[in-house]
Amino acid sequence: MARILTLGTVLLVLVAFAEATAPKASNGLGNEGHSAMLHPSIDHASLTSAYALPTAATTRPLLEGAVHSSEFLEIADGRSRVTAFVSYPDRGERAPAVVVTTDAGMTDWARSMAFQAARAGFVAIAPDYPGQKRLAHEAGVRRFAAGLPAANGVTADVDIRGELISARVGAAPAATFALNDEGWATALAFVSHHTGNHFHPHPGMDHVAMEMRAQQAGGGGAAQREAPGLNVKPDDLPANWVMAGKTANTTPRTNEWIDVPMPGSNAKIHTWVVYPDGTQPAGTVLVLHGASGISDWIRSVADQLAKEGFIALAIDMSSGLGPNGGNFDSFRFTDDLMRATQKLTREDVMDRIMAVRDFAAKMPRSNGKTGSIGFCGGGTNSFTLATNSPAHNASVVYYGAAPMPLLEKTTAPVLGFYGEDDARIFSTVEPTRAAMKKLGKAYEAHTYPHATHSFLWMQDLGNNFQATADAWPRTIAFFRQHLATGATR
Repeated sequence: MARILTLGTVLLVLVAFAEATAPKASNGLGNEGHSAMLHPSIDHASLTSAYALPTAATTRPLLEGAVHSSEFLEIADGRSRVTAFVSYPDRGERAPAVVVTTDAGMTDWARSMAFQAARAGFVAIAPDYPGQKRLAHEAGVRRFAAGLPAANGVTADVDIRGELISARVGAAPAATFALNDEGWATALAFVSHHTGNHFHPHPGMDHVAMEMRAQQAGGGGAAQREAPGLNVKPDDLPANWVMAGKTANTTPRTNEWIDVPMPGSNAKIHTWVVYPDGTQPAGTVLVLHGASGISDWIRSVADQLAKEGFIALAIDMSSGLGPNGGNFDSFRFTDDLMRATQKLTREDVMDRIMAVRDFAAKMPRSNGKTGSIGFCGGGTNSFTLATNSPAHNASVVYYGAAPMPLLEKTTAPVLGFYGEDDARIFSTVEPTRAAMKKLGKAYEAHTYPHATHSFLWMQDLGNNFQATADAWPRTIAFFRQHLATGATR
């Protein structure tokens, strides 16, 4: 039977939790595309409280500004499947999991609660089983939560019914709290205490009010290369989240949108192309975005590749999936785009990428060689392309998991970069390295302590700038080695 806890009962826990999770001095904001489509009417100042209960006005902005890596998954539970939203914390060690449920299922509001739980250091799952379906699936979802690579096997439940929040860890009795700001923060404190969740967020982890802090300095520290301010773009590195729009939209390099036809259908893949200076033949590089789409930042990466001498093609994986058959710019919210592209099968995704790869190899200025670079899910797609096309020449992976069942089919060399404060992806690096070595495949992995997921974009967090300053020159050298005219594998 549930027992009611007052604030006084958990005061010491809440104080300890607040000290453990209070952000340090912030030096920036942002998320790889998630805040790029933030609606202009939103009052950013209203979102600065770390664990305020989401409201009708703040739910969607919280999801749009989510700094964490998130995804939609299908959880197998016997003969049925349960859709779930999973949000991961930026931390190196494995974390306890929290299953967040409401009587309405996987609503935007439930997912924004899961996002805040991830912000507090948990692997957070919001499953879609409203009302009567809960009892049939909750055991299967708990098993799934405990078995996630980023989870440590300790699982808590946070259930919201009516005006109460019920929190439980394992088989212990539930504690209940009022459904308000104080109750929500105290519930998080309760599950943090009972799961042993001791999490210290990276400085600058509150990335929602991004315009308000755009002039603050980057990470820096005692490193070999000093990090510039966020409003400075180094000439030899990709733009950060602040400078991405200016870089992509004011580039002096020739660029255009093209529609690449899909063989055997009437579909076309909307693609942003940036050309290097000159007229000489050049290698082509496909730029593969993650869940947040072909944002200004993705286009700025394409621009940087063109600056380095490559023809860069950034693929809009949401082509034709928007309202009225629109592309990326037809979605009002990035969250809607994520839901749309999540419906693509692996075969659909690779068909779209292969169509652009084959087109790129035959472009008038192409030297016939193709490379790819991808981020998060796009990183996985870049790795998969190395297993899918014998004609492909080089794949670069930024914080994307390897397609383990396909590794034996790898023909192109693969170069990977990973932040250690990204337990979900970092846990896959050593198994991938071992498997590729056993298979005799070309795979080189670089890992960075205190760097997060999306470090190339969020250059202001932790050691992300230092990771960027090391990874990007390696990326360019790799492409020059494998995509130059006359280059061999």
